[in-house]
Parts: sequence; structure tokens; C-alpha cells
Amino acid sequence: MRLSNRILLIVSLFALAGASTFGQTPRGASRFVSVYGGFGLDLPATPNLARGVRNDDEPDRGAGMIYAWELGNVVYTALYLDPPDAPTAPTAAAKAGYLKENNASVRATIQKYDGKILAEKPFRLGTNRGTEIVATLGAGRMIVRNLQAGARKFSIQAVIRDLRDETRARKILDSFRLTDGRAVIRQAVIRATPAPLPQTPVVEAPRSDAAAANLRGRVKTVVEESEDLTGAGARQQGRILAAEFFYDARGRQTKEIRYDARGLPERIAVYGFLDGAPVVRFGTVSDAENAPAEKNPDDLKILSVYDLQGRVTETRFYGSGERLKSRTATVYNEKQSVTEYFNEQGELMSKIALTFDTRGNPVETTVQIIKPKPAEYRAAYAYQSFDKNGNWTKRTLSEWRVSDGRPTLEPVTVNYRTFAYFNGPQR
Repeated sequence: MRLSNRILLIVSLFALAGASTFGQTPRGASRFVSVYGGFGLDLPATPNLARGVRNDDEPDRGAGMIYAWELGNVVYTALYLDPPDAPTAPTAAAKAGYLKENNASVRATIQKYDGKILAEKPFRLGTNRGTEIVATLGAGRMIVRNLQAGARKFSIQAVIRDLRDETRARKILDSFRLTDGRAVIRQAVIRATPAPLPQTPVVEAPRSDAAAANLRGRVKTVVEESEDLTGAGARQQGRILAAEFFYDARGRQTKEIRYDARGLPERIAVYGFLDGAPVVRFGTVSDAENAPAEKNPDDLKILSVYDLQGRVTETRFYGSGERLKSRTATVYNEKQSVTEYFNEQGELMSKIALTFDTRGNPVETTVQIIKPKPAEYRAAYAYQSFDKNGNWTKRTLSEWRVSDGRPTLEPVTVNYRTFAYFNGPQR
């Protein structure tokens, strides 16, 4: 974990320089929870820094996140890292080896920056073993706690400019607890899910929603996850939730959950029927990672036009008072489609062009942003696996980028899908 420890030590050196490291105060509730990191600390919910960490070099391969807070004369950092090939339940000997390696890396990095180790002692968090290392670094003191929980490595530290703050810093380090991040997500979804819509009387469409989404078999749920391959910026590392789709026994979509780049619920929609028309109702989760969810009960009526093959060629979304909120228009040409998106003023906002393979899965996409700022995005999809019904379960998204003056395809994301099916024939 040498790359990760260098990041931690660089933050520490800036902190010990005496000036403000980040120039702003962290905000939010007094308990931070890293949903995918699976831990919490008594620190502000929104840190000064949240950054993805990805190292592809042996022997320290892994991906995770680093967070940092500056509170007065103390800078706190928390890091977790998942080795890509480690077993989910390593043996006690393997975990001891991981911890030993992590401790050695911290020692070496401290010594490299002319620090001096004052003390080193073991500690426990439940059944998990860890090591605390105390060192001088510059004019201050650093406390590092390394913990091995399963295959995951944690490194929590406090860099103290004024030793009078050490007691308070230790109290915050003592607040570190492992937590069930998925339970946090489930609660956020429950809070933000709007009231269900009536499912009858049904307004029939030429094709079911599942068929329109190119799904095969009697699909009940689809859980889509994504894995970032770039390690860039604040992108959550590891395999995280991207979307969930729910269908009834006739293939009609009843619910949809979308997740943001951090793998946290961003938008929840439920589907049904009101006044003889299909309707969608949204619930929106607030944008702060640890903030409570907010509900948005606005309903949108959906009116669609279909071609002779049952494909949607136009969709209009109406809000209260039959006010047009947005419109899409799609043109099909053999194995291609182009969809245009218009706002409520009728202005063209964007275009998405798709090219499909013989299975009906997209293999190329071009996104044109018209407003507010023109931009273009091109990407390609490659499929690695399918389930017994022919639905893809793993694919890689690659973006066209310019490297050395030449356009090249660079893999950026891997997507995974897990399916649950209804038993028996379609009704």
C-alpha cells in the first residue's frame, strides 16, 4: 500500500507546515459514514477531501478511497483499500501478513520523510487486529492506526500540530467503527421512495417495458453494478451499485433506482397508472453522502407514440395542469437509433446515437450535448458474459480519447448485472 501511504504522508506534511491544509471547514452532521468503505467516525459528514485510490503495481495492487478533514490544529485521514485478488475470508495468518506489510510500509514512509517512531503497539476492534504507530513528523505528532478486517486494509490517522489537542484527537480515532454500508443504502432508499401508484386499470403498450429494454425471459429484477477502472478524482472505487429495475409478471416496469458515481441512491421512480395514462412518480435523495433523503412527489404523465414494430418513436412527459415538461423523439435505421431530447420550451438539449449488435445490445454510442454547453462523448461497449436467458451480465465501457494526438479507446468502467426471474410462463 505504498502509493496510499505516500498520499497520507503528503497530506500530513502539508498539515504540519502550520498553514491551513484545505482552506475550508468540513461540514455536515457529526458522524461520517463511508457506505462502501464500511466504517464510521465522529467527524463531519462531508470531508474536506474524498478521493479514489487505485494502484495497479505489484505487490500493492488494490482500490479504495481516502478521506481527509481539517479541524483546528488536527488533520484526520481515513483510508481503506481492497486487494483485487484477496479471498473474502482470508486465514488468520494471511490477515497477519497483510497487517505486517501495511505497518512496514508506514514505517518506511515515516523514515523517508525524516520522522521518528515513538511507539508501536497492537490493538483490537472486535475480532480484528490492528497496530497503532505514534511518530514525530516535522514539528508535530502523528498517530496512525492500521487495521485488517477480512481482506480490507484500513489506515486511520491524526496529524496533530498542537500536542494539547492529542486527547481530543485520540477520542475521535477511538470512535472508528465498522458498519454495514448496504444497510445505510437500504434505509436511504426507504426514506426516499415515494408512495406507490395504482397498477390498474392497465394501459396496454405494443411491447412490455422489459422487452423494450431488450431483456429476455420473465425478468423480475435487474441489479446493475459498476466498477471504475480509472481511479480518477472522487469516483468511488470497487464494485458499487449503479441501478436497480423492477418488473411485474407481465414485464411492466414498477420501480427504478438510480445511483450516483459514489454508489449512493440518487433518484427513485415508481410507475403505475392514473386517469387512463401511464404515470411516473419520483423520490429524490439529497446530494450529501450522509444527509437525510428528501422526497419529491411530483407525478409525470407519460404519453408515447409507437411505430409498426412496437418501438417508441416519441414520448411526452406532462406535469400538473397538463403542462409539457419534456419530450423525446427517436428515429430507427436498421441497427441504429438516434434519440433527441427536448426541454419544456421545445429546445433541443441533447442527442444520443446508438449502434446495436445482432443481439440488440448497444456496441457504440455518441452523445451530443447541445445546451447549455456543447460537448460530444463517444464510447464503445464490449460484452464478456451472458446468463442462460441471453441477458448480458458483464460488459466493459471504453471511451474514445486523444492520446499522443491520436484517438484511442480506453476502458473506463466495467458493468455487472444480476437477474432474478419469475417462475413459469409469461401471463
